[in-house]
Amino acid sequence: MKTIQRTIIRLLMATAITACGNATLPDEMQPEALLSVNFEQPDAWTRAATSVTLSAGVKFKVYAYNQATSITGSTAPLAEGEYKIAGNGSDIEAISGKSLKLYAGVYDFYFVSYNVADALPAVGTAPSSLISNLTNGTDFLYVALKDVGVRSTGSGQNTFTVKLKEPFSRLCSAMKISVKAKEGTHPVTPNSLAIKSIAVTSLSGSGTFTVGKGALNVTGTADHTFALNDFNTGATVTDACTSKTDYLLLPTDGSNQLHFAVTLTITYDKPASGGGTTSTTEDFLYNISLTKALLAGVRYEFAFTLTFYDHYLPGDLELDILPFVEVPPLDTDIVGD
Repeated sequence: MKTIQRTIIRLLMATAITACGNATLPDEMQPEALLSVNFEQPDAWTRAATSVTLSAGVKFKVYAYNQATSITGSTAPLAEGEYKIAGNGSDIEAISGKSLKLYAGVYDFYFVSYNVADALPAVGTAPSSLISNLTNGTDFLYVALKDVGVRSTGSGQNTFTVKLKEPFSRLCSAMKISVKAKEGTHPVTPNSLAIKSIAVTSLSGSGTFTVGKGALNVTGTADHTFALNDFNTGATVTDACTSKTDYLLLPTDGSNQLHFAVTLTITYDKPASGGGTTSTTEDFLYNISLTKALLAGVRYEFAFTLTFYDHYLPGDLELDILPFVEVPPLDTDIVGD
């Protein structure tokens, strides 16, 4: 009987609301509305070795799950949104029409980015929390923000702002290359030196990322070759030729030796058939292998030093892995001769 009475009361209320037309309902009777979630950079944060600051224009995606959801590759996110760093380099803007929308509640947020302005990571066809086809040459950044309470901050408010607590972390490795001629005498003195190309072999070929796991899953055999191009040329042969940017590579566990095929363009004075010398420019290929793991979030500088003989005996190319100094300090290591 009481159930029937409650049903009658609700029907009467609905009739009264309809009859009132544009009458304003009290807040407690308003239907629950979706809230657009905005994000802000933190006032300050403690940067770790893997931290990366996003530049103006860089886009990122955020996936939302109910609090404490146990995520697998086949778990569908509750909602997603797309954002970018504003032109001032600090504010965060939602991509038009693609802000994250949620009902009031408590959620876990996971942010991913390729650290570029023209592409975004994406999970596979729903239901999925798996991001596939990650390759060498592409950056991958990630940060999690859990136990976030989303709520309306006042009557008629349909937005809620969340402040990030940590920066993005890089989940791939970074490599910097430098090549120079050694200082002092050579069997044959090189007059100029430039890097034509470098190929690195025994790299991981592909990777995936499951939202919420915090690390890339490297798949397949570590037999991939990645070509390094675009180098600066030193002012002299003893000034290092360097890569113009860091090369972003999938992590490796060091079980296979890394192999570097380094092609250098060298100009030197070659003995002439009639006596004297003639300036000659030739390409020389040097091969170096070493056992080295490429750890997630770590930047390495591979520094090559040449001792030159000539085309009869190209000479030695020695390799050091140098500490990469930056503020904040990065987790790098030194490998001696």
